[in-house]
Amino acid sequence: MAHKGCTAFQSALIVTFVAACVAAGCDQSLFRPQSQEEEVLAEKLETAKVKTIGDVTSFMGVQRVRAYGVGVVRGLQGTGNDPQPDEYRRMALRLLKEMGIEDPAKFLASPDTAVVIVSAELPPGIQKGDPVDVEVEVPPRDKTTSLRGGYLMRCDLREYADARQLTGEGPSRMLRGRVLVRAEGPILTGLGDTSDEQKLRRGRVWNGGKAVIDRYLTLVLPSDAPKTQSRVVAERINELFHGPYRGVMRGVAEAKTPQIVWLRIPHQYEQNLPRFLRVVRQIPLSETGASRRKYRKELAVQLLNPALAVPAAIKLEALGSESVEDLRPALQHEHPLVRFCAAEALAYLGDAACAEVLATTAKNEPRLRAYALAALASLNEAICHIKLRELLESDSAQTRYGAFRALFTLDPRDPALAGQKLTDFYLHRVAPESSPLIHFSTYRRAEIVLFGEEAKLIPPFSLQAGPEFVLSSSAQSDTCFITRVTRHGRTDRRTCSLALSDILTTMGEMGASYPDAVDLLQRAARYRVVSAPVVADAVPQAPSVYEIALGGVVDILREKQKNQSESAGEDSETVDLGSTPTLFAPPGRK
Repeated sequence: MAHKGCTAFQSALIVTFVAACVAAGCDQSLFRPQSQEEEVLAEKLETAKVKTIGDVTSFMGVQRVRAYGVGVVRGLQGTGNDPQPDEYRRMALRLLKEMGIEDPAKFLASPDTAVVIVSAELPPGIQKGDPVDVEVEVPPRDKTTSLRGGYLMRCDLREYADARQLTGEGPSRMLRGRVLVRAEGPILTGLGDTSDEQKLRRGRVWNGGKAVIDRYLTLVLPSDAPKTQSRVVAERINELFHGPYRGVMRGVAEAKTPQIVWLRIPHQYEQNLPRFLRVVRQIPLSETGASRRKYRKELAVQLLNPALAVPAAIKLEALGSESVEDLRPALQHEHPLVRFCAAEALAYLGDAACAEVLATTAKNEPRLRAYALAALASLNEAICHIKLRELLESDSAQTRYGAFRALFTLDPRDPALAGQKLTDFYLHRVAPESSPLIHFSTYRRAEIVLFGEEAKLIPPFSLQAGPEFVLSSSAQSDTCFITRVTRHGRTDRRTCSLALSDILTTMGEMGASYPDAVDLLQRAARYRVVSAPVVADAVPQAPSVYEIALGGVVDILREKQKNQSESAGEDSETVDLGSTPTLFAPPGRK
């Protein structure tokens, strides 16, 4: 039995690790020294050949790393289970013993405890002490029915590797690596349809992990590169990016060896790592003086061509503040893509002239919305705050919540966000003069955002919210009764108005958890007894290259455009806007 349990655990880790290895193997192809984008540009226009950092380096460490461990959950209400004698149980007993529990076996035998598989993802660039979300799950054959109300006791999460993948020979066996994350905290479960029992066997601890290592982005030079080239690469990057980093003035890049350069993420790119990677690749290695000015002017011409605007703007951004004078005129261009590309580059260069165009783009152009909002979130200028507050009143749910997240990134205490803490979640009232919308999140942060006019529950209704709460109201009534009956039989009954903010606040005072509140919202929407739409995770995402090529915003197939291929696939390379910005990327998304 023990051997089988161990095999199941190891197999799960092996599968994930192999997938990670495959993904990691894509680094050099995703960030190749000579991109197709550059090749297309070279064929279309006879521009000066400029050698860039991307020509002599490849990226490593740009994928998320998943760490695993076994943990123990306490504080369950009789829904736990004494685990069977397998590898999970042995690891849990060892953990409890290290924590000083006198009788680990007796502790695990309680129905108020459970053994769980714990995991977390570390994004690239994370630093020691930074928080990460933690996921917990009951092992497949364990009889624990629910993790609701449980608390994950402190445990370490490690990286694992398959010996065969590392050596190329021998049997598959797991090699336990270093500790990456230390996890602990209250578990939130049931974020979804509560009829699905499996959802109660899985949960999340928001910001429940702390990184115990620094994960640097890495530029790798060829083994035959000159010994001083890594230092030259670091110097060129630091000429463009320098400033206070965690309270100390320093550069972004550090040459560690003749083949390795470590990178930190500048503050303006923290919410858009893909953009930072693309810009770094386009930093010239040695262009100075007249040749640099000629190169910049050629890029300024390309920027005005919608088919070439995306790569031209990135290359201008890679030249630094000297490009501002070339980017600003493009804000008045007739084509929306040209205006947007110029505004996006200006945002990351710290120029507030971009704000109006970015706000208009976020409002009117769905395919560019994620990038526009992330750019606004990168620039802590008053005009950006103003524009994001205006977007909270947009007609689009993605625009409204995207603006909320962007504004929260700039200033969590912004008065326009109007938030309060209720037990384990936050409740926000925003843009009170706009149309009503109810939004809840299932990752990053336990929060409910009430947009617009006060949303209300519509009587008559009788709704269950989680396992302990019942809400009811009779026809023509202007009040709501909230009753909580605990597992131990204690009853608490209160009355409040039909306003959703009042109901959620009252439930919070009665001890309702975030899953209870989410359950209420989902049931109210399902039975159509709420006066506003209810949506979840309405964050803008990056469109595919195909969508961009065929979309009305980036109509690169128009005959009147010059220097274009008849192939949409070919031309689409020049308008590849990149991956979803970090600000809006869901867990597990590259």
